[in-house]
Amino acid sequence: MHLVDAWEADAVAMISGHVLVKSGPMVAFLHETFFDYAFARRFVSRQGTVKDLLASDQLLFRRAQLRQILAHERLGDPTSYLRDLEYVVTSEDVRFHLKDSVAAWLGTHAPSEDEWSLISPLLENTEDSASLLLWRVLQSKGWWDLAEEKGRIDEWLSQDSTTEQVLFSLPRVEGLGADRIADLLGPFVGESEAWNQRISRLLGTLDISNDRSLFDLYLKVLMARGEFDPNDFPYVGHELPKKQPGWACELLVSYLEGRLDPESIPEPESIYDRPGRLNDGDSSLFEFIVDIAKSDAVAFIDSVWPVLLTYIEASANDVRPDEPKSLRRDPNFSEPHFSDGSVDLAAALLTGTQVAFSELGKSHADRFRKEVEEVQSTDLEAVVYFIYQGFRAAPEAFADEAIEFVLASGGRLRVGYSDYDHWETRVLVAAVAPFASQELLDGLVSEIVEYYPFWERTSGGRKHRGRAQFELLGGLVPAGRSTPALKRFSELQRKFNMSDASGPSLGIQDGFGGPPIHPASAKKMSNENWIQAVASYSGEGSHPKDFGRGGAYELSSVMRQESKLDPSRFCELVTKLPDDTNYLYFDAVLQGVAESETEVDSDDLRSLLAKCHQLPDRPCGEWIGGPLVRNSSKAAPADLLEILGWYAINGLGPGTDDDGEEGEEERLESRGRNSVRGAAAVDIARLVNVHEENFQPLGGAIAALVSDESLAVRAVAAQIPLFLIRFYPTSASEFFHELVSIDDDRIFEVHGVNEYLRYRGASDFESLGEVIERMLGSDREEVQVFGSVQAILASLDEEAATELASRAIAGNQSQRLGAAQVFAANLTTARFTKYCENGLINFFDDDSAEVREAASKAVHRLDGDDLETVEELASSFLESAAFQENQEALILAIDRTTASVPELTVSACRKVLSGLPEGFGKGRPGSNFSVHRISKVIFRAYADSPSDVVRNEALDLIDKSLEMNLYGTEAALVGFDRASII
Repeated sequence: MHLVDAWEADAVAMISGHVLVKSGPMVAFLHETFFDYAFARRFVSRQGTVKDLLASDQLLFRRAQLRQILAHERLGDPTSYLRDLEYVVTSEDVRFHLKDSVAAWLGTHAPSEDEWSLISPLLENTEDSASLLLWRVLQSKGWWDLAEEKGRIDEWLSQDSTTEQVLFSLPRVEGLGADRIADLLGPFVGESEAWNQRISRLLGTLDISNDRSLFDLYLKVLMARGEFDPNDFPYVGHELPKKQPGWACELLVSYLEGRLDPESIPEPESIYDRPGRLNDGDSSLFEFIVDIAKSDAVAFIDSVWPVLLTYIEASANDVRPDEPKSLRRDPNFSEPHFSDGSVDLAAALLTGTQVAFSELGKSHADRFRKEVEEVQSTDLEAVVYFIYQGFRAAPEAFADEAIEFVLASGGRLRVGYSDYDHWETRVLVAAVAPFASQELLDGLVSEIVEYYPFWERTSGGRKHRGRAQFELLGGLVPAGRSTPALKRFSELQRKFNMSDASGPSLGIQDGFGGPPIHPASAKKMSNENWIQAVASYSGEGSHPKDFGRGGAYELSSVMRQESKLDPSRFCELVTKLPDDTNYLYFDAVLQGVAESETEVDSDDLRSLLAKCHQLPDRPCGEWIGGPLVRNSSKAAPADLLEILGWYAINGLGPGTDDDGEEGEEERLESRGRNSVRGAAAVDIARLVNVHEENFQPLGGAIAALVSDESLAVRAVAAQIPLFLIRFYPTSASEFFHELVSIDDDRIFEVHGVNEYLRYRGASDFESLGEVIERMLGSDREEVQVFGSVQAILASLDEEAATELASRAIAGNQSQRLGAAQVFAANLTTARFTKYCENGLINFFDDDSAEVREAASKAVHRLDGDDLETVEELASSFLESAAFQENQEALILAIDRTTASVPELTVSACRKVLSGLPEGFGKGRPGSNFSVHRISKVIFRAYADSPSDVVRNEALDLIDKSLEMNLYGTEAALVGFDRASII
């Protein structure tokens, strides 16, 4: 506001008239162009030149002034205009950002002949980055139309030096139709592989579903290339399946006709040979094919299905000699449920064809009947499988036709998967049976009860005789309409001791389909009902192929959920169960009570724990402490703590074999928690953490745990000394020293051990110093890292630890790594900042890349005004080897900071830009993690800098960013122009 103090009255009037706008201490013109117009008119009237104007400075605010001067001259003084325009676009003395501004402005109006004569020769000098800016003028309709009128577009397309610039401009030209783009590029299709790739890349930036001419151009390119890549579909044609499914079918058929060539299928060596397997494809191709089928099933069946059918017929195996009436299986669709996440071409075509036939049956009945009629006599299992999908989609409409289709060939009973050869037939029968005529159902039953596959007729399969019938008849039983079916099904139920067969719904199934009693029914069960159910379902298994009903494991999960809802009831129920009840039910109640939102009183807990504790072989130790932890709002009764303590001393551990060298997936603590003694250690740690009174009854158990022979148990017991610190520091110290007295140094990699040292390392350094020193000298590198961490942490508050810390800082790679981690984590803690800063500066150039990476984490964590506090560290980082490997750390910190650090910003951005490879950003905006943010932070540095020197350095970088076409720079400039203020 001080700039207008001398004209305060005028300023107030202009603010009142909304010519100016006041925001705090700042005054700006409401419209940028008003001030610039006034400036330009005054400048031109004084017969100034642009060269004179820019001799003083070329800061960003000159951009708008320059545009207004040229616009004013263009209307009133053409001679001066051409002189000044030529100076701006050709002089090396003019900054790049000003050339950029003028190039953008030139594109806002149709060119005169004089402008064309000046600019068009410059367009051919593509080695000059400033001249490349001028290509943007061709993106305006007026300039493009004039270039076409003069025949320059075709000429430039034919010249290697200008081809890429024309192609870059094509999709950006205002009002240029897709048909014109296709006309321009069509002659170049097939001229070379380079041209084919260029056109494919260009089409990938367009939506070819909006114009047939572009789609035809794409097909032409693909044909010229002579082969398809599955990536072609998602890259260029990603919108086709939903917007133009018919075109998408054309594209897919063009691909399939080359890929599914029946002539290329090798002769099978035997009926078990599987030639012609379709393995190519990816997830995008899968989605492309399935989306077509969903969008237009008729188009899919019209176009894609005939190609696929021809291939299936050519690739299918011969009929098995042991099953002369069987269907022929092909190598791609014989086991369609075995997709296991596969996205190959076979899986894509399988799923797409399934979807198409289902949609056809559901929404296009007459067309579906036509397809059925055409394959009525087929002996191809895949074709029958697809027809079944259409029948199933509208079972009421096709019930009788579906059964007639099944009965047309005895082999059609066997349509399914792997061990479930008849499952698809069964599913179809189950869908249509409620709507089919009784006569057809009876005929189907007659066919089924006489049906025995080859395997069942062999001596080895004799005990399974009737299994196929059982599988098929199960689809008829729910309809309840066929007495012969029900009778035979009951016989087979007794033979196989199963209620029903079960098959795969999504791949091969394992385990049981569900509990024998539904959870909704369980809510109505009395205690007596539960006791009877537990006795009835005492086993954990069932028939290997009876997946429909589980046993004790499944029912116990239901009991667990009910115990959560009513814990007191189930504490009492447990006491009524016989001791020989499957232990899973006792475990279920223990877990349910531990997870309940409702507390139970001491008597209920005592009933539950006493019952579980007196069971033969004491099988419930892993879960017996959970109810005590859940109900720990007050100290636990001593007798119940003694029960838990018994398992801590006498329970099973993970075993000595499990204490070997651990892998990534088998950590010590995980193995410990999954043992009885380890689980007791976890519960005891929680109990002593909440009530100091719980300690005394558990003292003996704790002593046993911290000296346990199993390292895995000690690992989970490490939490106990940590939690005892606040109540019993002396006992905590004794337990901790006993815990780590084991010879195996892996104990020092345990979280609880390191947390204890972090809390007590400085205050109890006299007794813990030897432990930390042992860690530093360990043969295990990971332990050395932890030892270094503890040494440095202790030295922050205890002078006696300084010598150990110095050894770590100057030690081997593992020790230096630990030191770097501590310095990075504590850098912004005020009383440690200088100490950590000095350490980190040394580590930025450490010989070890791992140490440098750890030190760089300090810069990653800087936020708020931290950069202002540690600017020396940031400057050192900028000049270090660590910066070369972690540039994004500093750029991100600068982006986040609330501090004003223009000099650091300029230095960092200069370093990043100077390290970019030659040609970075050529032709299209260049970006990486750091570059993406440079345009943002460098403009802030320009605005924040009080120094003309730093501001000009920032301007140099803005120019360079524009010249390199870095992502975001142009947008940032536009934003800056709009925000111009006085």
